[in-house]
Formats: sequence, C-alpha cells, structure tokens
Amino acid sequence: MGTLQNAKILLAVQRLGSISKAAQELNISQPTVSVILKKIESEVEGDIYYHNERPIKLTPLGRMLSHQFEKFVELDDQTKNYIKTFKKGFLPSFRIGTVDSFCPNINPYFVPNLLEHTQKLVIEEGSTLELADWIKKNRIDIAILNMDLQEEEGIVSELIFTEEYVIVLPKSLLMHANSTVGENLELMSRLSFIYLSNLSFDKLTQTRFLNNLGIKPPKSIELDDFSTVCQIVNSGHGWTLLTPLELWIGRDFLKNITIIRPPYTRFYKPFYFVHKQWMMPKFENLLISLLVSAIMDKFVPVMTSRFPELAPYLKLSESIAKRDFRELV
Repeated sequence: MGTLQNAKILLAVQRLGSISKAAQELNISQPTVSVILKKIESEVEGDIYYHNERPIKLTPLGRMLSHQFEKFVELDDQTKNYIKTFKKGFLPSFRIGTVDSFCPNINPYFVPNLLEHTQKLVIEEGSTLELADWIKKNRIDIAILNMDLQEEEGIVSELIFTEEYVIVLPKSLLMHANSTVGENLELMSRLSFIYLSNLSFDKLTQTRFLNNLGIKPPKSIELDDFSTVCQIVNSGHGWTLLTPLELWIGRDFLKNITIIRPPYTRFYKPFYFVHKQWMMPKFENLLISLLVSAIMDKFVPVMTSRFPELAPYLKLSESIAKRDFRELV
C-alpha cells in the first residue's frame, strides 16, 4: 500500500477525477491504475473512492489516505532535492548543536559562514550528553561537544581543540600578584568552592582536581551559569576551576580575577567535531576549516586583546593544526 507509486496514483486520481487521465499523466496503463486502487482497498479493507460516481471522488477513508500519501510524496521530493544539492556541497537545511560554553563564544563567528552552504540553518544548544543523544537520534546533523563518539556506529568524531582548566581566584585576596597555588592553598581551603551543577563534565574534573590538591572547602556554591560564577569570584566570595571559554562568558568581571595554572596534573576539556558518516569528506573539511578560522582568526584575537592571559590555555589539536585549510576558507 505505502509505496511511492501507489501514493502518486491515488493523488492523481483524486486531483483529476479520472482513472484514465491519471494513467495518461503517469504514463502507465489504465488497467494498472485500476489494479493498484483495488489492491489498496483490499489492504485497508474499505472503499477509497465512490465507484459509481464520475468524476471520481474519494471517500473519507480515501481522503485520509491521500493526506498521508501527500506527506510521502513531499518527503520523496525533498529527498531528491537534498541529494541533488548534497552532491554540490550544499544542504537545503542544516542542523548544528553546540555545547554551552562554545555556543555564545564561537557561534557568532562560525554560524554566519554556514549560511553560504544552506537555505535553512537550525542552531541547538545543550550539554554534551544531550547533544550526543540528539545526533544519535538524527535530531541534529553535526555537534560540537566534549565527548568522543568515534565508537558509535555510523558516527565520525574528530578532536578539534582543547582547553586547559585554570584556577580562578579573587585578585583582592591574593598574597601578591605572582603568587603560586602553593602560597594560596590556605586561602583556597577557607573560601567557598564554586561548582557548575548541571555540567557533568566540569563537575567531574573539578572533583578530581580537589582530590589531587587534598582540599576540602568548608562551603560550596552550586551554579549553572558561567557569568554568575565569575561575578562571585570577582566579589571575593569564592574560587573555582574554569576553562578560557567559560571564563570569557563572564568577561565583564575579569578585571578583579586572577588565573593560576593548576600544579601537578593538568586538566583539559576536549572539543570534538561529530557528524554522521554520510557527510562527504569535502563538506566535512569545509566545515572544520570554517570552525578553525572562527576560533583562531576571529575569537582568539578578540579574547587576547582584552585578557591575553587566557590565550595560551586554548590550542588546536595536533591533527587539525597540521592541516592546510587555506584553499577551503
């Protein structure tokens, strides 16, 4: 019943009101049209048109079925158009999902360039776990997230860049401008530690960090907004562990903040470019080149001009840094 040919036949009969005219339009024989209509009626166990009326009119069952078939034919037309434009490196619609810290920082530089390669652009923002689920369920076409999904069937995942976590302390409470973590351990053990409650990747890293330092803060503050975190550190009421992108969201409060590299073990947050395997290599490379250009040529210079201390903690992955994207951008 639900074949494309059956759908086109029923819709043609409905529109033209004639089996013979439908057959002529579709370039098939009249008996073929009649046989297919009978087959559809047999499968739905009811009449789909009034057999004794001319011109032919569909029954309520037939109209309901034709409504479903319209979606079927429309989807087929969309698919053909998608295939045609896909071969040219252009997508009729494109859906991208990015994690919370990436979205407000890099998207303004990255997204406008995507409009040259699609008619409709859909932007989603979410946590790494949400985006991983969305791309598996085909809700989005690509994702920028903090998890490697290379082991997932039908998915390609490539490390684009990493950020190094830094200790974020209130400048007003430091012993001196160039003080080290060791010199400030007593201060850190007395201040409240700020957690990012809804960002599981950050919270896991922060917990490991505290365990490595052997610090048990007397109080903790749970938040889910990077800007508010920076504001509280700025006011001298707490300290935390953040990455450059997360700090940049709270850039209005950076003037009273000092960052220190963690001792012993360094903690990194990775960013992966994830997509389904159907994406052509040429289009994949183009998107990565646009992404790299947005980060290194646009975002980093802006960040460096205002808070140069952050730039050294953000770098491209080795495999991406070796590529030559000049011909693509």
